[in-house]
Amino acid sequence: MDSVGMHGMRDFYGWLDASFTSEDPADLHFCWGTADGGLALTGWTHTLLLTHSAGGSFKYLVTDLEPDTPYVFRARASNTLGVAWSDPFFFRTDDTDTASVERTLVKTEITYAPGDSADSVRGDVAFSTNVAQNAELIWTTSAPSVISPEGTVYRPRTGPCVGGNAIEVLVTATARKNAAVGSTNFTLRVEPSTDPNDPEYIGAWTPFWRGEPVIGEWLTGGQGFEAYPACIRRSSFAPRMRDPEADEEIPFADACTVVRLIGGWHDDDKAEQPDGPAADLVYRNGEGELQYRWDKLEARLDPYIDAGYTNLTLVLDNIPWCFPENTVTQHYGQVRAPADFTEWGTFVSNMCVALVDLYGFETANGFRFRQGTECQSRERFDGSQTEYFKIYDYSAAAIRSVLPGAGFGPFNNAGGKSNPSANNVDMFALAEHCAGGISYATGETGSPFDFIAISSYVAQPGHPHNPAAQVDQDADFWDATIDRLPETCDVSREIHEFGILKCESGLPTGEPGARGAAWHMQTILGLRERGLDRYYHWGIFDRFRTTRGLHSVLTSSGWFLATLDRSRGGEGYSFTVTDPAEPSTQLQAIGSAHTNALWIYASAFNPDRLHHEPETFDLLVPDALIPSGTDTSFLAVRYGQTNAPHWLMRRDLEDEGLLDGDFAAIPEQLGSIGGMTSTNMFDPSKEFLGDRLTEYHDAVRRALTLAPFDGTLIEEAGMTRLRVTLTPPECIVLYIGPETTGHGTPHAWLDDHGLGVRGYRAADAADIDGDRFAAWKEYIAGTDPTNRYSRLRLSPRRQTGGSLSVRWPAITGRRYRIEHAAEVDGVWSAVASNLTLTPPAGEIEWSPPDPSSGFYRIGVRLPVR
Repeated sequence: MDSVGMHGMRDFYGWLDASFTSEDPADLHFCWGTADGGLALTGWTHTLLLTHSAGGSFKYLVTDLEPDTPYVFRARASNTLGVAWSDPFFFRTDDTDTASVERTLVKTEITYAPGDSADSVRGDVAFSTNVAQNAELIWTTSAPSVISPEGTVYRPRTGPCVGGNAIEVLVTATARKNAAVGSTNFTLRVEPSTDPNDPEYIGAWTPFWRGEPVIGEWLTGGQGFEAYPACIRRSSFAPRMRDPEADEEIPFADACTVVRLIGGWHDDDKAEQPDGPAADLVYRNGEGELQYRWDKLEARLDPYIDAGYTNLTLVLDNIPWCFPENTVTQHYGQVRAPADFTEWGTFVSNMCVALVDLYGFETANGFRFRQGTECQSRERFDGSQTEYFKIYDYSAAAIRSVLPGAGFGPFNNAGGKSNPSANNVDMFALAEHCAGGISYATGETGSPFDFIAISSYVAQPGHPHNPAAQVDQDADFWDATIDRLPETCDVSREIHEFGILKCESGLPTGEPGARGAAWHMQTILGLRERGLDRYYHWGIFDRFRTTRGLHSVLTSSGWFLATLDRSRGGEGYSFTVTDPAEPSTQLQAIGSAHTNALWIYASAFNPDRLHHEPETFDLLVPDALIPSGTDTSFLAVRYGQTNAPHWLMRRDLEDEGLLDGDFAAIPEQLGSIGGMTSTNMFDPSKEFLGDRLTEYHDAVRRALTLAPFDGTLIEEAGMTRLRVTLTPPECIVLYIGPETTGHGTPHAWLDDHGLGVRGYRAADAADIDGDRFAAWKEYIAGTDPTNRYSRLRLSPRRQTGGSLSVRWPAITGRRYRIEHAAEVDGVWSAVASNLTLTPPAGEIEWSPPDPSSGFYRIGVRLPVR
């Protein structure tokens, strides 16, 4: 016998191999079993007479083996000259795929530094790597900036959002073998740092800002859908569109609050309509019975459902006209409470049934419902506190009877947050009622309270804007409300309306310039630091009309949201900054750490709008949060007084004597385009701005285009100081990470061609124009990835005297190569290489030194770094 062995072994089968040499024919037996049967055929559980041959190599596929079992194999050759046995060959079958996964998971363990445990982690941890039978084991963590998949531990401080406690990190071990997959989880608690230079950990940086209210009267037309202008689509912050092929979407929104959905709108001729106001979803017939118009419900929700917006909060406000005995009309419609709350509950439950019929149970069960809007005021709910408790309880019971998974919560509180007991409806009292009171609808204890929502507006003349005070007021209200609910309640902290309504001088304005951007950034990110879970913002464009059509310019809130949207994912941190020189100036730096990128949003705000003393401060960033790699860059965009588009518009209007007098009387005060110009639709001031629209759009793009960070980097032990100068009011967004894709395509090149909306990785790999070349190849070739006729190609040219040359469009920074072959499918060889463009020419012409018949082709590459 020459050799024996096995190949292709799996869980229940494998190939047995043997070879022998014999001058005369011999019988070859394969013998195998779980124990060595020795040198007698009768001692083996399995024997097989394979052949009668004069020698050679032989194999046999043996099946019906037991998984994860040890076996022994011998081969026996015999003829008239004698018998020869091989030495035993030992092998073990694989597990089944599922068994391999299970055995791997049983072996997983985490090793801690001396003195550490799962409940108290201070040092690095080690994840086991043992696997069973060729399984694959992958470790992941819920907070990779705190515990990396490699086990490196970083200990930040913890802020109010985490409660100052240890950081809980879910560590997951996932085992995989072919189609079999399994996982096991470990919960680790990382002890926070006490070093004041370390940032505070905020938690997972979910896209909490991606929501927008949509309003009943305009729902059927798809209110909220917008097309992004090219100045945004071709910037460093091109929106990552939900559907890159769509023309429109609701900017920076995945969720909507659907306000005034059920009717109760102003309707001057309602008295003459026998079926009640035409907008209401419900009315009474001649016998006084409730009748429904679910076709209107469908028409109002379809534009959103059809576009994939199913994360909807349906608002039950503006009570339909048929419910109260005596209607009460306020600014937004009918607000009087129902006379019969049982009847109201019947309407709500029937509406839920209609939602199931229209969109299916799974979609409808994912909706949320809000009872009313700003009911702390009688202008929005004309009823007593008890009446509100009743409508709340009956709505909750009706919804849960049909849609048990639907979320439910109270109105967005807009005022009286410091003393809710003075309001028409006291939110604190409602929380106590939901926690321990008897439901008016069910007679049982408690009602659901899934979110606490507020309207957060600034509209107090004589009171300068103050982001820090706004944060404290809103967050304290959330906390005080939640404190009245059971600890088991998982209550979401939410903003359902937000903005500036008036300046301190009383003029109506949303502060669309740098002041609004800094206020917006500090307030929203400060509230995130205090636990904000959802933020529903208003539209991001300021619109105006000229004789040439309808135009729009991005507002300061739109600039902030565009930059913020790029940071989604990762984990949030509040960074330490040094104190300002002017104590009244508020500095803030909050960001999102990713595996390969770090985003930081820093701002300077002073309540005095005329205070513009520059502040130079240090922003402390631990090296643990800075992406490693040779391609890491420090880039930034700024938004300040001098580059905000609305500031430029005010300047131009003022220079031409076209600025509205009220705004002209207040230095530096900005307003909407309609506010800063005449109230007439086609007045000269709007025509003047329309003539310069390209200039303002260019300003938008510049404000959204990353450039090298112009501050100072000071490296220290374990930390980098970013020295930043901001002139209040001013914002800076810092990006620390790679500037190119894995193929080397610059992000800026993809942005310039409008491909950033797809995300850089997807855009880089996509063949947008259908010419069979991915975008990264078109970047190397110097062609346009959006134009299928833009190609790198050779063009022949016959020179004087009959000689031949070829030419092609070329760009700098590339190396071109010419290859020749006698036949198209023949052997290609380089005849010229490292050809480069000499500016200012836009093409290269090359002549073969030894022209020969055949074919030529061109190749291109980037220079080797």
